Amino acid sequence: MTNIQDITIASIKLNKTSKNLKEKISELESILKKLNFGIEVWTPQDKTGLELGYIKISSGNWGLAIRKDDKVMSFSNSPRLLRVLGIDHIPVLLSILYDTSMELEDNINSKLITVEKVINMLTD
Repeated sequence: MTNIQDITIASIKLNKTSKNLKEKISELESILKKLNFGIEVWTPQDKTGLELGYIKISSGNWGLAIRKDDKVMSFSNSPRLLRVLGIDHIPVLLSILYDTSMELEDNINSKLITVEKVINMLTD
C-alpha cells in the first residue's frame, strides 16, 4: 500500500509538471493572439470525442478551447486530463488555422473586387 508521503511527493511532481505545461500553453496562446487571425477553427473529434479549437472565449479574447460532449471550455480552465489529451491536437489545429486563413483571404479578395466594381459603377 502507498503511504501518504509517496502520495504527497507524486502530487507535488504532478502539479509542478502541470504548471510548466500550462505556462507553455499560455505562451502559445499569446503568440496566436499576436497573429490576430480572428477566425474560429476546430479539430475533428478524436476517438474520445474531444476537439481542440481556437475561438473567441466568452471574455472576448481569443484562445484555445476544448469541446467534449457538447461542452466548450477554455483550455486553461478544462480538467487536467482533457488538457493533456488536447496537446496532441495542436499540430492539426495549427494546420487547420493556416488552411482556413488562406481560404478566407481568397474569399475576401474576391469580395473586394466585387465592392470595387460597385464603387466604380456608382462613380462613373
